[in-house]
This record gives sequence, C-alpha cells and structure tokens, in this order.
Amino acid sequence: MTGRSTTMQRLGLDRDGASARVVDVNDGIIATGGIVEGLAGAGVGGQAIVLAAAAALLAGALSLGGAKYAEAAAEREVQFGLLEEERRLLELSPAAELAELAEIYRARGLSPETAARVAEELSATDALRAHAEAEYGISGPTADPWPVAVGAGLSFALGAAVPLTLVLLTPTPWEGAMVYASTLLALCLTSWIVARVGRTGFVRVARRAVVVGGLALGLSWLGGQLFAGP
Repeated sequence: MTGRSTTMQRLGLDRDGASARVVDVNDGIIATGGIVEGLAGAGVGGQAIVLAAAAALLAGALSLGGAKYAEAAAEREVQFGLLEEERRLLELSPAAELAELAEIYRARGLSPETAARVAEELSATDALRAHAEAEYGISGPTADPWPVAVGAGLSFALGAAVPLTLVLLTPTPWEGAMVYASTLLALCLTSWIVARVGRTGFVRVARRAVVVGGLALGLSWLGGQLFAGP
C-alpha cells in the first residue's frame, strides 16, 4: 500500500470512506429537513424554526461524530488485540503458524505445494501482515478514530446546512415547500456522487434516496399538522 493511499484510508477518503461521508451528509439533510418540515407543518416559522434547524445541525454533528469515534475506537482496539495475539503466536510457534497460513491458502483452492510456497514467501516478507490479512482481513493500518469522527460530524453539518440556509433565506409561508424541494434536489446530487464513487447506477441510487427522503419529510410535515395546536 502506498503512502498516499494509506493517508487517504486514515482520513476516510478512500472509496468506502467517501461513500460513508456522503451517507452522513444525507443524514444531515434528512434529519434537519425533517425537523423543519415538522415545525412548518405545525405552523411554526420565523426565528423559532431557524433556531431549531441550527440546534439540529449542532446536536446532530456532535452526536454522530461521537458515535463514529466510539465505533472506530472499539474497532481499533479489537484489531490491535488480534494483532498482538498473532504476534505472540508467531514468536512462540512460528512453524505451526506457517503451517496454519499454508492451510488457509490450501482451503481457498491452492494446491498444497503452491499454498506452502505462498505462505513461506509472504511470511519471509512480513509474517504478521500475512496472517492478519489471511485470518482477519486486516490489510492496512487501523483508522484513527479522530479523523473518522471529525469527518462524520462535518459531513452531517454540511448536509444540515442545506435546510438551515433555506429557512434563513426563504419567507415563512414558503419554508416548508422550499426545504422539501431543495432536500430532494440535494439528495439527487449526493446520489450522483455515490454512483460515481461506487461505480453503480445513478437512477437506482437516486430513486432510493429520494423516496426515503421524501417520505421522511412528508411524514414529518403530517406529524406537525396532526400535533399542531388549534
């Protein structure tokens, strides 16, 4: 793995990380847009709806960032534990570990001779890495929890800024309609990014995102209508 790709992986900028950040943006768009729609449906507008959207942006970014930090930190601790245990086994019984590695490759379809040769050559280069990849699927350095958390929080805030900006710029009677329409457009844009990054069909991704987002915002507006005061 090159230094550039390693850095991108730690920052969450590889393909999987980029897709995850776009999902976080979508969460910010839909969550904050849903709050705006619910308040608009209840007849709330003006400064109150702006403050609610701003609070949703801040609280959502902090809570998502904290959750991602805890998740990444726990995963990192598990991986470190596995690597330390594997390092200990390699020191205690290198021959048995070599045989185990060869057996893994034999089970994957290689002949016994080829499997043994592959295990020997990989172990001669970096035995710990060879076992980590073959046994646990650990192919690179574990992600630093802080960049993951910051990236998730900023991505959520970026998405939440869409409905917040709209309620700041749109006259009160039109806030709900503008946020609804703009949210769907923003979800189309993020779907295009996901399709490009994941090399998949845009229409399928966009349809899923728009349907989920449209339903979430529509139900939020209806909930506001139902619970609005007389």
